[in-house]
Amino acid sequence: AYASRRRHEALSDDGQLVPMPIQTDESFSYEDGSLDDDAVSPRGEDGDAYETLNLDDRAAACNASKPKFVVYDSFEEIMQHRRSLVAKVRELVGVSEDDATALLCSNHWSYENTLQNWFENERKAKEKAGLIDCVTTTTTTTNASEEKTCSICCDDFDANEVQSVGCEHFFCTDCWTGYLSNKISEGQAVVDAHCPMCLVKVPESKIRSLVDAEDRKKYDAFICRSFIEKNHNLKGCMGVDCERAIGIENSVTSNSVPVKCTCGAEFCWSCQVKPHPCVACEVAREWIQKTSSDAGSSEWLLQNTKPCPNCDRPIVKNGGCMHMHCSQCHHSFCWLCLGPWDRG
Repeated sequence: AYASRRRHEALSDDGQLVPMPIQTDESFSYEDGSLDDDAVSPRGEDGDAYETLNLDDRAAACNASKPKFVVYDSFEEIMQHRRSLVAKVRELVGVSEDDATALLCSNHWSYENTLQNWFENERKAKEKAGLIDCVTTTTTTTNASEEKTCSICCDDFDANEVQSVGCEHFFCTDCWTGYLSNKISEGQAVVDAHCPMCLVKVPESKIRSLVDAEDRKKYDAFICRSFIEKNHNLKGCMGVDCERAIGIENSVTSNSVPVKCTCGAEFCWSCQVKPHPCVACEVAREWIQKTSSDAGSSEWLLQNTKPCPNCDRPIVKNGGCMHMHCSQCHHSFCWLCLGPWDRG
């Protein structure tokens, strides 16, 4: 067996080099020619051996760091997820179901942000959600025998025949129904419907109680779609005619997160294009735009539109002032700097 030997030399009294005894490294085994465990274990400055990972361990560690996702296969599963978030906020904050829904909606359905904003400034959180009258602080006491005038049709009604949403504006049932049905016919904006004369939000329960079954079905579909689009931890499937949604534990905006829906569609959760592992979303998006078969349309979009700062939908400005309002997510921003409009 091979043994490692070290020869040392020293100077004698007369200045001659004198060989020193040969030392054998005891870390080697003369019997099998192998090294002891301590001889091959890399050590740090403190003498502790470094831990090394094999390929399987490294792959497992890499997969563990990726965000986990869940597929919601039906409308009912999506709405159940929505109801669970509302129940959690309602229990912790101590508000009604309608108020908890409005608070979550105003915070893009982020449970953490909703609680943080509520406990930091309750009044500001309510104003943001449209839960108090931001225009006037006047309160009105209604007597059951007192007549009230509908603020839309201007007819007089008994006090129990008119309704409000907590503000001082009262409307008869027919006018409420007509107003809400018209909002539903306009599209998804009905999700953020407020009093016709102020900024107080109309509760979901009131809308459902005032419209007919057909409008109620449309309203529920708008609510589900809005929940997916506004929720930063939820995305709709990119598959053809697929109405499923995919949720993720922690929202990411720049890292590539490949996901696969039950329908078989695969895409990047962060930028909603084809999976592009090891490539940043911004780079992948630019590459797809440059290599698109419809190069003319892509060039026109790049030159004439700007992405909404909130949902990235392309928006074209066809006149007017710099105040832009996204029809998809209802975000208001400045056309020049793309900053929030209410920031001033």
